[in-house]
Amino acid sequence: MHQIEAKNLQMTYVNEGVETPALRGVSFVMEKGEFVAIMGPSGSGKSTLLHILGFLERPSKGEYRFNGKQLADYTDDELAAVRNEEMGFVFQAFNLLARATVFENVKLPLLYSKVHPREWDRRAREAIDIVGLLDSKSGGVIMETLARLNRERKHTIILITHETYTAGYAERVIRLHDGAIEEDAKVERRNHIESGFVK
Repeated sequence: MHQIEAKNLQMTYVNEGVETPALRGVSFVMEKGEFVAIMGPSGSGKSTLLHILGFLERPSKGEYRFNGKQLADYTDDELAAVRNEEMGFVFQAFNLLARATVFENVKLPLLYSKVHPREWDRRAREAIDIVGLLDSKSGGVIMETLARLNRERKHTIILITHETYTAGYAERVIRLHDGAIEEDAKVERRNHIESGFVK
C-alpha cells in the first residue's frame, strides 16, 4: 500500500464567478520514507497540492488516499487527528503566536494531542533540539536535519521549493507547470552530512 496516492487531482478556485484552475489532473504515488521535492514557478499549483496532501483543502475532483484511506472518507475530526498525530508542517510564513516563545509555539500542538501532559515539555524540547532552533538560524542546518530524519527515522518528507540547491536534499523531484506534472524523476541526492557540511 502506498502512503500517498493522488489520482487525477483537480482544483478550481471560483472568485466572483471566475474559475481559475490551480491543479489539472495531478497523479502520483509516494511510499513511506520518501523525500520528495515539489518544484515549479509561482502559480504552478505547488501550494495547492501541498494543502490537499496535508488535509488542509479538499480537491474539486480526483482521489487522494493517505495510508490507503480515501480523503473523502475522513470526517473533519479525523482529518484534524491525522494532521496532529501523523503530519507536521513547516510553512514559509510561520504563523507563530507573536507573544509566545519558540518553546510555547512548539508545545502548542501537544495540547490537542493524545500525549500525556507530563510529556509536553520533554517532547517540545526534543523537537526544538532536533531542528537546532536553540543553536542556529541557518536554513542549511534545518535542511540537514530534515534529510537526517528522512534517512535515520524514515520520515516521509514533501518539500516545496523554488531552489534547485534545496531540492538536492530530496531523492525525487516532481516539477509542476500550469497545475500539471511536467516531470517526475528520481535524482541523485546530495550527501552534505557525510561530507562534513554539518557536524
